[in-house]
Amino acid sequence: MQSHNKENIIQSYNRKPFIIFSYLEGRHLKNINDAQMYQMIKHLALLHKITKGHKPINFEYREPRTKKFCLKVAKTESKRFKNKEKGKIKLNRIKTKLNELMLPEKLQKGVIHGDFDKANIKFKKNKLTGILDFDDSTYTFLIYDLGAVLLYWTRFYVKKLDFEKAKKIIKIYEKYRPLSKLEKNNIFDAFQLHTLMIMSWLMYDKWKGKDLFKILSGILDELDSIGRDKFYKKLFD
Repeated sequence: MQSHNKENIIQSYNRKPFIIFSYLEGRHLKNINDAQMYQMIKHLALLHKITKGHKPINFEYREPRTKKFCLKVAKTESKRFKNKEKGKIKLNRIKTKLNELMLPEKLQKGVIHGDFDKANIKFKKNKLTGILDFDDSTYTFLIYDLGAVLLYWTRFYVKKLDFEKAKKIIKIYEKYRPLSKLEKNNIFDAFQLHTLMIMSWLMYDKWKGKDLFKILSGILDELDSIGRDKFYKKLFD
């Protein structure tokens, strides 16, 4: 069926019509090399540089990335368990870790991406062509995105936190948006908050057949064994 615009054709998917006016060329990559990682971190830093201090008028309608919201999600998901004790144990795990986090209100805020992973980036011939999926974008402290990046790229797919890669990421980021002393001190907390957000969302449901709550809980244990001071020194000293 022809559309009014002769250059496009209306098609259907799941009984709903759609039309493509434009699209981003490129593909998602399973493995990211150093040159590609540089581009990704550069664009994340530039995004933060642009949105720094910007508070959208509709920010309250977006899901925040705060300890309060994380606990709210965790409480909702814990009620899905038929075994109430199991739900209670998982909820208490979230509560305990949230109470340990230090996220001062003075941290620089702005609009973040919210899920900055390789699955949401497109490349064509080694060049970044698009950043996708802003569904989780919201107004919060900017280092939340860095916490997510460190989880995804330095720990989630490997057995031990890769501090060498983490240092590279921070170095690239700071080339385009230098971090304040306060932000550096609290990346440890941002890393954990993003981890706890995923644990809350997937407290009950499986992820690709895996118990992600258990996997991520183990990562939090690893961070506890490292400690805040050592984590900071490994990144910035």
